[in-house]
Amino acid sequence: MLVLSLFACKKESVLKLNNEFSLKKGETVSLKDGKSYINLKLLEINDSRCPKDVVCVRAGEAIVKFDMEINNKKYTNKELCIQCDSQLPITSNITIDNYNISLTAVNPYPESSNNRVEKSAIMVIK
Repeated sequence: MLVLSLFACKKESVLKLNNEFSLKKGETVSLKDGKSYINLKLLEINDSRCPKDVVCVRAGEAIVKFDMEINNKKYTNKELCIQCDSQLPITSNITIDNYNISLTAVNPYPESSNNRVEKSAIMVIK
């Protein structure tokens, strides 16, 4: 029953590996790889990238936090980042249980006029 509550906001279809997918905060995607089932729930998106119509001292980064479940084994509070400073210990991809999870984009890119727009993380699992 805990699995159902943790991953309650699933997308309608089961996706395949190697295909990009988009998630908003709180959404879950399910993937199937042979006999393996994968659920990934997006917990939060923190986007501090410099808006494209502003001059900034620092470029900033976009960090997503997610929980993942592979065949009932849970991996919690994992993070991926795009445009990360080399001093941060977070990258745009991570390997979990032989699956490579990549963050390819966070959309929309910030502008000074759209700072309250809901963000989506574009990800792929291989």
